[in-house]
Amino acid sequence: MFRLRNLIILLVFLTAIILINNSIGNSFSILQQVKYKLPDNFKIWLKENIFVHKSYQILKSENLRLKENIQLDKKYSSEVLEKIFRLSKSDDFLKEAIIQSQDKISQNYKAIREDIIENYILPKKITSFVDIKKNIPPGYWKNKPEGDFNVYKVTYYNMSHIGILEKNKGNKKLIIYNQGHNNNPYNHQYFIDLKNYYKNNGYDILSLSMTNLGYNLNTSNKKDKINFPGLKEPIIHLSHEDYKNFYDPMYPNLKGLSLMLSGNYYLIKELIGNYNDVVMIGVSGGGWYTVLLSSIITEIKQSYSFSGTLPILLRMFGSAGDWEQIDSKIYDEYSYLDFYFLDVIDNFGEFSRVHYEVYSKNDTTFTFNDPAASLFFNIKEETSTTENFKIFLLDSDKHEVNLQLLKKTLN
Repeated sequence: MFRLRNLIILLVFLTAIILINNSIGNSFSILQQVKYKLPDNFKIWLKENIFVHKSYQILKSENLRLKENIQLDKKYSSEVLEKIFRLSKSDDFLKEAIIQSQDKISQNYKAIREDIIENYILPKKITSFVDIKKNIPPGYWKNKPEGDFNVYKVTYYNMSHIGILEKNKGNKKLIIYNQGHNNNPYNHQYFIDLKNYYKNNGYDILSLSMTNLGYNLNTSNKKDKINFPGLKEPIIHLSHEDYKNFYDPMYPNLKGLSLMLSGNYYLIKELIGNYNDVVMIGVSGGGWYTVLLSSIITEIKQSYSFSGTLPILLRMFGSAGDWEQIDSKIYDEYSYLDFYFLDVIDNFGEFSRVHYEVYSKNDTTFTFNDPAASLFFNIKEETSTTENFKIFLLDSDKHEVNLQLLKKTLN
């Protein structure tokens, strides 16, 4: 009896070790799902009181001290950089750049759009668009789609891009929403609030994610490894810079950024035909998607980028951004200012569309905050350019969509 009990204990222990080992790096394991559902405060309590590593408290205090020092350094650096910016007349340079960009786009918008689509959007014939009914992707879902909804998928090079369309019968207006880096839209209350409010006000909601994140996160199933031309070997989880290795000899002109833009591009293009009014909203990396995709999808009449982009010159005040934000070859040809004006010009050369760049001045999550945000606002206000390109400053530290601003500007 004693031996049997010890054997059972040993088997339970070994099973637990195997489960824990298999859960590492797998977001969809049972153990990870249990972990996701634990309250954050409880997880911290367990880490600090039950599963305490001998060096955890030391590391915690060091990290807190480092964070405080970084914040002080950042504040000091920002003040110095702002002074340098002003004294060097960089604001005059940016004013001129804004005016020149509007003129450039006004004269060449057709050719520029054609060039972007040719070199940064994959040919439709090598993509696949499928209605997968109500089969939502695996992973952690704090909330799930409600009512009448459909899930759509675009695939290429063994990469999948998912769009979820929540519908109300008779709606002829559409909001396209992209969450960006911060995973599943349905796990953010500000998206749920936005979705519910606008579904009750005549809009359908198409929600999207960033390539290989959120809805598009590749599982740890080895059969699903991504294998686009240019990769040395198939891969499960991509880093941003992996896309730069893309090279398809069948389409030698295509650049790596096409892998990040094409999935959401074709999801949008396939689904917007049934709508009279189309709006796109994105936060963080989703704001970046909003800026670039609205520049070439002119059916989008209004677009909102929350903490998503800034002119590269103003990024001296913080992080430069990920590969797709600054290192893609597209920025050798076109600036963010070019994209902003492409966002507001239509197919006939009229500045009839509207684009909003929205910044939280005290956002501590990323780089799109003050002093750069206020500098950009002030410099834009001093230039003689179209009013359809608008900048809003929020007195906030939130890295999220601001529903109150949307209610004031989007009916």
